[in-house]
Amino acid sequence: AAGAVAAALGSPFPEPAAWPAETRPGPARGPLLGLFSGGTNCLEVLAVAEDLLGAVCSNVHPDPARRIAADARPEGTHVLVDLGDDELTAGRPHPMIDPAAVADRLRAAAQAGPPGAVLVDVMLGHAAHADPAAVLAPGLEAVTSAGGAAVAVLVGTAGDPQGLDRQARALAEVGASVHRSTARAAAQAARVVSGSGSVSP
Repeated sequence: AAGAVAAALGSPFPEPAAWPAETRPGPARGPLLGLFSGGTNCLEVLAVAEDLLGAVCSNVHPDPARRIAADARPEGTHVLVDLGDDELTAGRPHPMIDPAAVADRLRAAAQAGPPGAVLVDVMLGHAAHADPAAVLAPGLEAVTSAGGAAVAVLVGTAGDPQGLDRQARALAEVGASVHRSTARAAAQAARVVSGSGSVSP
């Protein structure tokens, strides 16, 4: 939408940066699993994924019929979880501050039999974890080593203290395809699990 407005005004609008995965996983089999520290990111991915994949379940789905518990993973079902939801942050740090909860779920997914693709958001900024990629990389690598595909959306700027490029490279090194556009990351993850695309941007 922003690109269309820019074109109408006669101003160039470059595509958001993306970093391809440095390793290539095997063919992805199974559903989409999204793990988010930002509720807005989760809902944006939900809208894109349902448009491309059909029914998706989530702990924050606006439709009660598709709302599930945060720890539920119905077999064969596309699932998006907002780990920053108030219910999940009572008594523990928000995952933007400490992404360990996301990392734990990535490892659990790999051990349980990986989804076709996992999609995570990585939040940068002065209020965020000092090095979120370091926390998430082992879990993402476990997923790709088990045969799943990994996609990450990197939310931040070049001026953030974590280092935008450094974070992106660390994620790409363990096999994640890294995007700066949430919608593009969601579309790519959907293509992977539907068999119509690869893990690289």
